[in-house]
Amino acid sequence: MKKPFIVSLAAILLSGATFLNACASQKPSAPPFPSPSTSLSPVSFAGNAPSSLPAAATATTLPSGLSAILKEISGKVEIKPVGEEAFIPATTNSLLQEQGQVLTGDDGRVRLDLSSGTIIRLAPNSLFTLISNQPADESLKTRLQLAVGKLFVILNGGSLEVETPTGTAAVRGSYMSVVYDPASGETRITCLEGNCSLENQNGRVEITAGQTAVIRGAGQPPQAGYMSQEDFQEWLNNSPEAKIIIESLFPFVIPTPSPLPQIYFPPSGKKEPPAAPSLTPIITIVNVSPYASVSGQTIVVGVSVQSSPGGPTPTGTVKVRANSAYFCAAALDASGNANCAGGIAHSGLYDLTAEYFGDENYLPAQSAPFYEYTVSPASTLTTLVSHNPSPSLAGAAVTFTATVDALSPGAGTPYGSVTFSDGSVNTCVASSAPWECAITFANPGSYAMTAAYSGDANFNGSVSSPVIHDVLASVYTEFRNPGGPTSVIAVCAPAYQTQALDVDGVNLVEVEYRIGDSVFIASDLKQALSFNNGTGYWEGMFVIPALNTDTVYWRFIATDGLGNKTFLGNGFTYTVGYTGAAVDAYSYTGPTCP
Repeated sequence: MKKPFIVSLAAILLSGATFLNACASQKPSAPPFPSPSTSLSPVSFAGNAPSSLPAAATATTLPSGLSAILKEISGKVEIKPVGEEAFIPATTNSLLQEQGQVLTGDDGRVRLDLSSGTIIRLAPNSLFTLISNQPADESLKTRLQLAVGKLFVILNGGSLEVETPTGTAAVRGSYMSVVYDPASGETRITCLEGNCSLENQNGRVEITAGQTAVIRGAGQPPQAGYMSQEDFQEWLNNSPEAKIIIESLFPFVIPTPSPLPQIYFPPSGKKEPPAAPSLTPIITIVNVSPYASVSGQTIVVGVSVQSSPGGPTPTGTVKVRANSAYFCAAALDASGNANCAGGIAHSGLYDLTAEYFGDENYLPAQSAPFYEYTVSPASTLTTLVSHNPSPSLAGAAVTFTATVDALSPGAGTPYGSVTFSDGSVNTCVASSAPWECAITFANPGSYAMTAAYSGDANFNGSVSSPVIHDVLASVYTEFRNPGGPTSVIAVCAPAYQTQALDVDGVNLVEVEYRIGDSVFIASDLKQALSFNNGTGYWEGMFVIPALNTDTVYWRFIATDGLGNKTFLGNGFTYTVGYTGAAVDAYSYTGPTCP
């Protein structure tokens, strides 16, 4: 078993996001690695290509030009200056301008001193492009590209971004490494000091000293974790600038795996290191609750770390990993016990192993595995949250939007597609969040629309409740289900009711009436109806001062959000200027109304 670092600053290694086990994904085939004779233009990646320098940047007083001088060349190192067709051997003090590239062979290493003062160290089998400096936040943002391989950043002020085909890494103040493997599509960074981040279209994680972040492949979200002993050794092997940082983190003997030598960094020469721990504790997983879980659900793992015969009670921290990825960390109590709580993001079968990181008396140790812990896909809730515009016009596009949420006790971010449909030809598919797409309805009417989430490896599919979407035939208000006095009545206060729909909204619905003739004029009596949120109807009841021998003529008037008026009479809709008998009438018999 490889032993992890024993650290005195445990808070550094245990801060940040929980490192989650990544989904297995199909591995794309590796692109051909360029040879010295290969003609390459500056590398560009879909979705990660650097934006051009904003016009405003040309007016800044900051020195935005970017160049680099090559130093400490060993092995095979080649450069391709801007405008050249092929790579040529690099020499000490070679100058690299923006869009220039560096290619290292199997044994190639090189230090690049950027004009900004930042140092870049390039590992073997790497292809690197110098992109640009851009003014940002009263400072400079340096942009680089890594097509394959590994680089180490020692930042000198400002911020720096490294683009890979599957994600973008960023650092501010000041040590970060980036590695990209084209065979798996994996991008991984370590943050030795400062604040770092890793993001792509599927998410973003921020990490700090002693942490890592990884994107397992194309389409996978970034996830956070902790640096291993090998990660620290990689910094020492590749960047002498890192020695002082690691000395501050580990002021005592650091056990390292063979064949790497054991390393000791004295604490500023003032004290001798404490004696190396020699006791071996007994670490056991005593319980796991719940016995099985769903994606993202909080799991509590009880861990016991017991002393050797005659030894003191162990102190320090434990972490639990699912297969190879840690998902929780906890401090031991006074009895050497801990409850480690965290969630496993991806469904599957896992072997859970607890690891103890040692203290001044005890060596690191790990438990026997808790075999085949089951994580099932979590349930989801899909909601059709909007359809805009509503109502819409026939022949016009309508944008539908849905949300997909993990249902408790599950947690995490669902991926997959959402299909919006009325069960017929009116269908569209949103392939990723935010889930929205457009449908154009050819015919007017009311459509019961649903949003159906496909599910993914970690979340079950679900279907929303139906939502009614109304499609209108024209630009004018559409009345539906009108009701009013259309025959002989025996009361003076008849009731009126209608649904009025308009793309621009309906602000007011009135009933206009005349007694004795059907020629409507502006001064006619009008009564406003009230909108009933429960029924969706405009409704009203009022007294008409008619005699028992009168005939009353009436019609609906709807005013939309733009002030346009539409009328309904004799069962059909019309606008101002219509000359036909577009009114309803009824004869009133009975006592004279007040």
